[in-house]
Amino acid sequence: MKQNLRIAMVYNGTFEYRTGILTVIENLTKQYLKAGHQVYNIGFTTGKSQKVRGWTLIPGMPLTLAGELKLALTVKKLIKEKDIDIVHFHGGQLLTLFKRHKIPYIVTNHGLLSKIYAENAGNDIKKSVFNIIGRYLYRGADVVTTVSSAVKDDITNTYRVDPSKIFVIPNGIDDFWLNDLPPGKINETRQKLGLADKGPILFFLRPAEKRKGLHFLLKSLGEIRGEFPDIRLLVAGQISDSDYTQEIRQLVTELHLDENVIFLGNVPQKDLPVFYKMAYLTVVPSTYEAFPMVILESYACGTPVVAFDAGGVRDIIEDGIDGWIIQWGDSEGLTRIVFDLLSKPDMLKEMGKRGKEKVKGQYRWSSIAESYIKVYKLVGNA
Repeated sequence: MKQNLRIAMVYNGTFEYRTGILTVIENLTKQYLKAGHQVYNIGFTTGKSQKVRGWTLIPGMPLTLAGELKLALTVKKLIKEKDIDIVHFHGGQLLTLFKRHKIPYIVTNHGLLSKIYAENAGNDIKKSVFNIIGRYLYRGADVVTTVSSAVKDDITNTYRVDPSKIFVIPNGIDDFWLNDLPPGKINETRQKLGLADKGPILFFLRPAEKRKGLHFLLKSLGEIRGEFPDIRLLVAGQISDSDYTQEIRQLVTELHLDENVIFLGNVPQKDLPVFYKMAYLTVVPSTYEAFPMVILESYACGTPVVAFDAGGVRDIIEDGIDGWIIQWGDSEGLTRIVFDLLSKPDMLKEMGKRGKEKVKGQYRWSSIAESYIKVYKLVGNA
């Protein structure tokens, strides 16, 4: 395969709905362009067909037959017009249309798609159709990449894909996470939040999603507060009007945590580092995580992480070195570890330093992009 490639990257989602997958595509695009490759991005839009910031956007919805077909035909047309060398799919489409053109394609799974299909299916027939598409998607691809070893195992077991053609390439992190904050920013933010005291702070992100496990953390916090009455839990993320939100608010009241829990609401990504840096610990008690970016973000800010052993957590955390891994759903274990770590501030600082060094060495987008280019060229030479 030639040195400079013409790459089509396909996003099976709407451009207006910001997701982690879209962030990955944008960061890879930036790195590819720097390296001299040509990139053509395609995705859905909730509006009219348009070209914007290097994207070709078509009206339609993912996970619908009409949308998938329209997207597939758009990619097919692009292959011919731009003499594409490789197609990189981030999601599922009717990919069998491409094999007759002998254009190599790879598929990146950012989290087991069968789980997403099941959530969106609504009935068993539709779920079966989605799983059939998934089977063709992965078995037909020249290479499948995943963001963690846990997702690789999921794909292998669910679709019986040959593990030798599955490569694990993690997501990267933007350099701005590693930047220092303006002097006095943390103290200024503490004062705005009414945190004049020096009590320990925990950080949690995305309370609206039950799988993120805020209920586990609140139960532990009720116990920890007995020894650390001034402890604060900062919760960032929009809270929707749902049964789970009501459950969370009820827990806060029942456990008398109104003074200990601060709901920050939706926080722009550029403002998140100050809250990570304020915290002694970031807590990730999720029930499933394909590749938890919150851990990388926390590490980049020098804050260690305590997490349940779910999905791709073990790919990032080195247990006892830069964070702690607890058996999934073990609220007592979570309480014990957090309590112990809050009593050892020097250990926390050292673990935070190790986490930051890990991010600098392993999770920069420049190195992640190089890993993908190697896979592209491997497929092209096969």
